[in-house]
Amino acid sequence: MAFACPLLIACHRGEALGRPTASLSDTTGASRDFERIRVAWGRNDPAERPELRREIEAFCAAHPNDGVTPLARIYWALSLMDPPADWPQAERRLGDLSPPRPGSAHDLYIVAVAKLRRFHHHPDAAFELLRPLVGTIVDVRGRALLQEELTFDALEAREPYEAIAYMDAWLRGASEEDRQASEAKVAVALGAVPEAALRGSLQAMRTSAKAGQSHGYGIAIERLVGERLGQIAVERGDASLARWLLDPDAEAPSLGEEVAVALGQLATSRRGIGSVAGRTVGLVLPTTSTDLRDEAADVLRGVLWALEIGGEASGQASPAQAVRLVTRDDGGDPGRVRAGLEEVAGEGASVIITALDGDASEQALEWAASSTLNVIVLATPRSLKTRPDAPRAASGFSVGESWSAELRVLAAALAVHEAGTPRPGTTRRTLTDRVATLADSEAASSLVEAAATPGAPWESPLSCDTALKTAGESRFPLAAWEHAGVQRWLVAGSTACAEDLFRGIGRSSRRGVIGLTLEASEVVARPVAGLRLVTAAAGVVPLGSSPPEDPRAVDVRALVARTGARPAWWTALGRDAAVLARMALSSLPLDSTSDVDEIARRRAVVRQALVDARAPLWTSDHEGFDATRNLPRSIRLVDLNH
Repeated sequence: MAFACPLLIACHRGEALGRPTASLSDTTGASRDFERIRVAWGRNDPAERPELRREIEAFCAAHPNDGVTPLARIYWALSLMDPPADWPQAERRLGDLSPPRPGSAHDLYIVAVAKLRRFHHHPDAAFELLRPLVGTIVDVRGRALLQEELTFDALEAREPYEAIAYMDAWLRGASEEDRQASEAKVAVALGAVPEAALRGSLQAMRTSAKAGQSHGYGIAIERLVGERLGQIAVERGDASLARWLLDPDAEAPSLGEEVAVALGQLATSRRGIGSVAGRTVGLVLPTTSTDLRDEAADVLRGVLWALEIGGEASGQASPAQAVRLVTRDDGGDPGRVRAGLEEVAGEGASVIITALDGDASEQALEWAASSTLNVIVLATPRSLKTRPDAPRAASGFSVGESWSAELRVLAAALAVHEAGTPRPGTTRRTLTDRVATLADSEAASSLVEAAATPGAPWESPLSCDTALKTAGESRFPLAAWEHAGVQRWLVAGSTACAEDLFRGIGRSSRRGVIGLTLEASEVVARPVAGLRLVTAAAGVVPLGSSPPEDPRAVDVRALVARTGARPAWWTALGRDAAVLARMALSSLPLDSTSDVDEIARRRAVVRQALVDARAPLWTSDHEGFDATRNLPRSIRLVDLNH
């Protein structure tokens, strides 16, 4: 960044050098040669850019001291900043120049300096450098360059409303030949503008237009802002935003045909339509996701059990409780969570259960805050890792468990393990104190962070979904573990992942200790003698961790007898969320309403009832949400060898 200070000083000095002067050629030949360059520069055809650079280089070599050569060199530097860009050479070319006297060449010089400042991550300085030029450049190409650079400087300086204003000026000043290319660039730039700023700008345009006032914006920028919001609505499945954009009473912007059709289909769906239909629970799960399909099935099993809905495909409420269940599939894509939530809200749900991973939880809780509809997430939102005390919307609840609590308990158990004596015929090996970890996709990121903590015992995790390379062999690096002296393992994944590990280690007669997180705790198989097995436990999970006479354990055994499936951690989470939701809904009337005030009242009743709900839970010894609307737990350790 050696260029920065000298060039800035030079620019300010240049401003005081006198009256504007035109860049004129000294000879007829030079004037004729430069005219071709000037025309190509103004045309700004990307296909002609390489040839333009060659012509400028040849001109500067042939006329090194001509009056227009400094302007040609500025053209050259600016051209090198456009695709295919060569920033190092552009910086060298510009650094070799003395600041021109005031005039068009000096203005372009300042634009070039500003572009370099932004390239070196100083958009605020670039922005301030260009402000004095606004409204002073007469040249069409120079004015377009100025407005384009001001736009990107404002965006990177986090001034989105100013950026939109400069985009409008950019489009208004574009020549007929440049209009299409300029609109394409503005459309790309709008992708970096936050949604709130887009909506605020479009709302201001609409309000002024409705009042018959001139809002100062052109038709082109209004259309492009509307189309960008339309893309957001379609990508997110946001029916409320689609309806707002197409509101006939709000001077809806003219939109491209493709966006308009997609918005029309979205706006006429039931997503986001306010209603409360009796005692309805919504369930949004990734039932078609390859990675999360099994977990989604486990959650559904627990929800159906808690709501006393017979038959997983019946969708009928128990006559005694009149609880209705509506479901949607989000495909395991956090971006589709909002669409699923809006759809079940449109079906009349007052409380929605959703989210099997931290990203989906974040999306769901953000939506809950904006919609005031009650949402229970099954996984801990990612924000709790960095902001454990962050405030949450009153309508957002969580029954998830943080990985850090489980890892603390398991780390203590794995750390105290002592390796056994070597097998006959072998010598004692140097044993590592590191813990090999296996994890599913959701746990992996948490374990990567844990492994990076100074002094942490964890190795970077291997995926539980590692493909089998050779038939009959383990999916896991048993030989590498043997060579490294690994005798400690952690499984933060499914029971199937744990049992695959048991089989692999068992064939090698290894000794050591295996720790299981709550998700893997309900293993049926056991490792061979010489391997100690410990697991995190909470509530009655795993099933054998509580006295047989515990009413909760009795309820779990009843589910096993009814379905023939051993309950997993996700089954228990789904069951607990649905039990609390069912209690909260019990005070609602059985009729439906679309009255805005009554919808708000009923949702508020359910919200308070969720705060107050208390019931025996499978995943916790606590019976309901705490003041932060989380389900508290005490994680303990269980030795499964006893």
